[in-house]
Amino acid sequence: QQASSELSQLWSRYLSLKPASSSLYAADILIDFGNGTRHWYNNTHVQPGWDMYTETVVLSHGDLQAPWYPQYHEHFVSGIDGVSNSKTMFWYLWTYNSTALWQPASAGADLLPVYNGSVIAWTFCGETASFGPTCTP
Repeated sequence: QQASSELSQLWSRYLSLKPASSSLYAADILIDFGNGTRHWYNNTHVQPGWDMYTETVVLSHGDLQAPWYPQYHEHFVSGIDGVSNSKTMFWYLWTYNSTALWQPASAGADLLPVYNGSVIAWTFCGETASFGPTCTP
């Protein structure tokens, strides 16, 4: 029931954004599964106004585990394409810029807009004692 509700909300969100622009953004998005498998989605067409959560749903064809936390107005992405968080491995979200290179995202996927030219990554890896990722894209 919760999944159906979330899908309905996402579809409504998509329909409200779809007519926003006739031109699409192009972004480069990486999903790194932490086992040597890396999928780059270069020049991915993104509807203006979409966030990284919406784009991840589209790229994964809905194969996403992401419980909704209403108190934060955000999903917690815990599984992509059948690869789920465990006690020692987690999904991390990253942004890239030419000055700072790869940086952990400063916001969750729902709050991270995707712009024309964005370079964003998901990585699946362990965490340090201070809860940071043990990997970079």
